[in-house]
Amino acid sequence: MFSTRVLLLIIICGSGSLTECSYSQTSPTTIPETNLLNQFFLVRRPDFIGNCAPNAKADAIIVFRSKTPDSTSTFQVLTRSGRVVATSVSETMVLDTCDDFDQQEISFGLLRANSSLGWTSEIDALVGLRAAKINPLRVGTVSLLSDEVLKSKCLAAIRPMIPDSEHFDLKTQFKFTAPGGKRQFLLVSVDRYVEKNLALAGDKAIYPTGFVFSLEDGTPRLLFAENYLSRIFSISDLDNDGVYEVAVYSGDWGDGSYVVRLFDGTAFLKDCIVLYHWMD
Repeated sequence: MFSTRVLLLIIICGSGSLTECSYSQTSPTTIPETNLLNQFFLVRRPDFIGNCAPNAKADAIIVFRSKTPDSTSTFQVLTRSGRVVATSVSETMVLDTCDDFDQQEISFGLLRANSSLGWTSEIDALVGLRAAKINPLRVGTVSLLSDEVLKSKCLAAIRPMIPDSEHFDLKTQFKFTAPGGKRQFLLVSVDRYVEKNLALAGDKAIYPTGFVFSLEDGTPRLLFAENYLSRIFSISDLDNDGVYEVAVYSGDWGDGSYVVRLFDGTAFLKDCIVLYHWMD
């Protein structure tokens, strides 16, 4: 169904086991319409555009990566529980006069869904794909990590990775299960800071690092760590090639990106696509 992927963004590798990705909304090169990554779009809660369009009636907002909407065809939305929900675009919008979205070269579509998308908090996000149909067996699940024993084991593995000069606090924790349920992974993100810097710069002195684990026989094994990695929204293997598409959020104070990345079960690969980038 989909053609071979192409390189999209340059990944900047740091020293040691920490890897930093440099994202820019304007840096991706043009990729073919049939490319798998190019089918993904960010989907947000209906109140995402808030005061910019207070009368908008929708079950979700889809973010197009240009002021000319990519399509008004059917979009399939991947939920955290592994369901695939068909949606349609009822209206498109370009919010040029709104300070929150001005000059971002994006537009929005109001989505109508044929069943609940399961929205939770106001920062919740999902991904949608421009497709007539998606096999739900190719979609995995994402949930909050609630097992306190697993959390403790992850934090024990994280502590030696943080310099003694830094403090860290638990930020977010997720369990994501690949399609078929045989492979499970954990993302544990912590906020890091130096106490004296925190006193001088407040939130600007804090930055997150995400630690990705594989879960093997109930035991987490650290795979890698990446600065600014905070959340995961979906995991899938839509072209059944053994490489997963994962939707993540990476960012720090006043800046962040929603990105779909490729994950081979041990590390992120170089191919990815920025769905939306924001800055205060």
